[in-house]
Amino acid sequence: MNGKKSGRPSSLSSLVRRFFRKPGKKRKSLHSIRVISSNIPQARKRRNKIKTRWLYKIKRLFRKTEEVRFINPKKLAANIANRNLNTNPGTIHTAPVISSVDTSTLQDQTLKQEPGKNEITEVVSIIRKPARRSKPLQKWLRRIKKTFRKKKSVRIIKPESLAANAINKNLNPASGMDSEDNRLLRVSSPRRHAHRHVRRKISLIQFESEGSPLKKQVVEDNTLPGVRLKKILSSIDLRAILNSLGLFILSYLFIYLVYQAATIAVASVYGIDAVLYYYEVYFPIGNTSSLWTKTNIIAITLIGPLVCGSLSVLLFRIIQAKQIDNHILRLFLLWVAFQGAAHFLGAFVAGIITNLGFGYVANWMFMNVFFKILVSLVFLFVLSLSGYYSTNAAMSNLPHGKRKYENRVGAMLSTYIIPWLLGTLMLFLVRSPDRAPQHEYINAYDTIILASIVFAIMPMIFRRHLLKYSGKIRGKTVSFTKGLLVLLMAVIILIAFRLALSPGIHFVINLDFGAGFYN
Repeated sequence: MNGKKSGRPSSLSSLVRRFFRKPGKKRKSLHSIRVISSNIPQARKRRNKIKTRWLYKIKRLFRKTEEVRFINPKKLAANIANRNLNTNPGTIHTAPVISSVDTSTLQDQTLKQEPGKNEITEVVSIIRKPARRSKPLQKWLRRIKKTFRKKKSVRIIKPESLAANAINKNLNPASGMDSEDNRLLRVSSPRRHAHRHVRRKISLIQFESEGSPLKKQVVEDNTLPGVRLKKILSSIDLRAILNSLGLFILSYLFIYLVYQAATIAVASVYGIDAVLYYYEVYFPIGNTSSLWTKTNIIAITLIGPLVCGSLSVLLFRIIQAKQIDNHILRLFLLWVAFQGAAHFLGAFVAGIITNLGFGYVANWMFMNVFFKILVSLVFLFVLSLSGYYSTNAAMSNLPHGKRKYENRVGAMLSTYIIPWLLGTLMLFLVRSPDRAPQHEYINAYDTIILASIVFAIMPMIFRRHLLKYSGKIRGKTVSFTKGLLVLLMAVIILIAFRLALSPGIHFVINLDFGAGFYN
């Protein structure tokens, strides 16, 4: 048995290998060199089908499986996931489909990335039930329900809190995207539009910036006084005038009763009784009684303005805290605060002019004329500052459409200026005394106090450019019926006030206090 041509005897191992060698397989020689042409395509070696099948089963058996968490599509917010994961604007929007499908129907959600492209598309395969044919009546019922359906509020979710990697694991079990790809995906994802209030604030800042072409055009259009006046008059709202006028009258009656009640209470401490009329407080003891002293004159005439000023400061703090949601109550309290500030700061100016009320304090403290004028100017300046820094609270009573740059002057006229003018005129006519008063110029004293409110209102109009919008407090448009009802109620209360206090109410308050040993 010769194994090779060389004549060398073959070994047993070589004979065994040659016997079990597969047919068609030649032994490779170390000295033989095969030249393979690179132009000829080589056929791919195919494994045996049975062997490949078993290898696939073994790999599948030992493959590491990932735990898939099932998330409710409504909680998953698939529309937000699409916007954060799909940078391609041509992808299919699956948000309305997923919201109407149960969790059991959500079979597969995968993200595929084509080779050579940076575009990521989302493929959502959903099993739908066959649609039933509905009658025309059911279609109309569905349309009616859809019309009156309450819209759900959309919450804006930041990409950082969205946890895109967790969404990839749930939507993409076989995805191999790394953290850098996720970061680039979040950066390149389309952003949601800003809220309308934020957009309005941005447009306001751009409009009021220097060199704004839109502002220049508006200024050029409003150069003619007639055009400007016509625009302002066309933006005046009658509903706001009726509502604010009624609240102005009610606020004055409230402050007037507080002012006179404090005066009567302090006068009773010194044993002086008083009669309350609709235009003044009458003291039956007269002006030349021996009961009058320097101390009780200053105390009685000072307590009313001091209480009104303290009440106005308290109400200003409450309004600035933005805790009142009812716009009518908020406007009423703002009018009460303005009335209280005027009955303290403006009452000093009125007292200096008429030598009544708060002016008795300055006279009995023997102030010279220069110091009286200086204090009056300081008080008017403080009253202007109170109105200037309450602009945000005043603007919060206006509807959003009236807060625009071109509508603010008309809105301020409708809500504050015109009601103040009409209310002052009405109160001047109603409070005119029907008999000779104890204090001769008492009606002029109260009219000057009402006129001093203009120092608190006018600065709000000049500060309309510096307004910062409040997201929490929102004004509403008052209907014509509601505004008319508020005005009618105020007029009825004013007439009842005039009729009830016309004969005068006599207050005799005796405060006795004693302490001693009991016999």
